Amino acid sequence: MRKLNLLLALVWSLMIGIACLITINTNVGGKIPFKDKFVHFVFYFLFTILWFRTLDSRFPNEPLVKKLRIVFLFGFCYGVGIEICQGLFTATRSADIFDVLANITGGLIAIVLLYLNRSLKLKD
Repeated sequence: MRKLNLLLALVWSLMIGIACLITINTNVGGKIPFKDKFVHFVFYFLFTILWFRTLDSRFPNEPLVKKLRIVFLFGFCYGVGIEICQGLFTATRSADIFDVLANITGGLIAIVLLYLNRSLKLKD
């Protein structure tokens, strides 16, 4: 299970990187307001959950809050790094602070849900 968690987290991270650095037809899905921000939210919501599962399975005795902090900081740095790469290395994409905010929001919501899930399990 540990290897599967790691594989899923790595594949998801790679997919985020590719999706954020290639040119995508912006007409897909019609004119939905903030669809790009929603996509970033979902990317980093799942990113946080997958990397938490990986870290949690490899280090089950580490404190929950420590693992959640590590995963959040990793996701934040990864997202900022991708935005910087968009600005520096692509002609059709640009760095966007609102993408970073959507990433942070997705990661934070995942962190809160993971924390609540673990806290509720401990009470049972």
